[in-house]
Amino acid sequence: MNEESKNEFQATKKPFNFSNLGWGRKTYLIIIWLFTIAILWVGANDIIKDPADDVPVAVYVLLLFLFLASACWKHYAISKRRTTHLLIIGLLNLLYLNILDAIFIFLFRSISKKEISPPPPNVT
Repeated sequence: MNEESKNEFQATKKPFNFSNLGWGRKTYLIIIWLFTIAILWVGANDIIKDPADDVPVAVYVLLLFLFLASACWKHYAISKRRTTHLLIIGLLNLLYLNILDAIFIFLFRSISKKEISPPPPNVT
């Protein structure tokens, strides 16, 4: 690829954000956020209504924070097309035996790699 076509590609590239994602990735992120909100809601209500005596409240708060941080990290990695982040998230999902989520993350990673790579040079 010559320097001129590379500069053209950089000039026409749109910033990556949630609004220019495909419908599949938007749907996935919406589902992730709905489940995260539900987990936070149920978890917070459980802590407030019936705190367990054998487990400190800080442990519950830490777990809820980790759910929220995970959703934020997935949202950032998918919407900004961060392929390294997506690889790490996918490997963590495999480590936690979350196979279906890992498949989705690796699929989104391959789509993101195609979106951020420059077009092949024209062969004339």
